[in-house]
Amino acid sequence: MYIHLIDCVSIPIFPNRYGIPELNTGMEASAGAGPKEKPRPRSKFWVYDGITNDLDDLNLWRASMTPRENIYNAVSALQSAAEKIRRIEDEARESLFTKDDPETHRQKLREKTMLLMELPELAGPFCDGMAKDARAEFEKALNSFAMRAEQAWELSSIFYMSALLYPEDYREGDRNDLESFIDRLRIKYLS
Repeated sequence: MYIHLIDCVSIPIFPNRYGIPELNTGMEASAGAGPKEKPRPRSKFWVYDGITNDLDDLNLWRASMTPRENIYNAVSALQSAAEKIRRIEDEARESLFTKDDPETHRQKLREKTMLLMELPELAGPFCDGMAKDARAEFEKALNSFAMRAEQAWELSSIFYMSALLYPEDYREGDRNDLESFIDRLRIKYLS
């Protein structure tokens, strides 16, 4: 996976300890991120197609983005997180119902919960460059997701962790709360 820059420079992205892609600008090599590369020139515009936990690297690129580009990149990061959460939930269900492994099920639900707790930090670098109304909407929703996840974590409730993102009237195949939020953002700010 790469971040594709408009001036045709691509930056490699490598999975972090959670299996989530991480930005590597070549400024410094992180453990397992591959060989050290020469620093690359800054670009005025870039498209974010992965998730990073390295906020310093993102801030180098975010500085010259427009508010719409910041929204686009935040939505892309949230979409990647939502896809990762769906994969984790599938693995959790498989471990419980197919493999009869409740410990792996519990571990996967904790992983999902931790990812939800990190959502405000995930989109944080992009929120700074957004218009006030968009920023407020992002921060309110992401802090709400994180707060509910933190409550589930503190209670160590497997039921609560599994129910995160799902309303009472949820039916299999429906969009979860995070996916619905992403859809609303796309319609409101990116259409």
